[in-house]
Amino acid sequence: MTTYNQGIGTFLEWAHKRIEREMKMNEAVIAEFGENEVYGKEPLYRMHTTDDSQRMGLVKEIDKLRRLGMSATLACKEVGISRSSYNKFRTKLELKPFQK
Repeated sequence: MTTYNQGIGTFLEWAHKRIEREMKMNEAVIAEFGENEVYGKEPLYRMHTTDDSQRMGLVKEIDKLRRLGMSATLACKEVGISRSSYNKFRTKLELKPFQK
């Protein structure tokens, strides 16, 4: 039993040091760059689109970015919706799969 307890104690000590180190690194990055650069300028909020014309506009904007070479995931993030929403919009609007 003593070996088991020593193992847990060693792990907890390691975890404590690791968390302290991560917190110091985070504080240093925030001090150097500011919170906006670390956490993003704006949080991504869930967009509630109500009609197909809004959905179509978002899909077209993402497709435009994809044609310029951006990945689908990055293009969706740029527009402000999730990749799964993009795929759902394409399905709901009965659009063919994306092609360059």
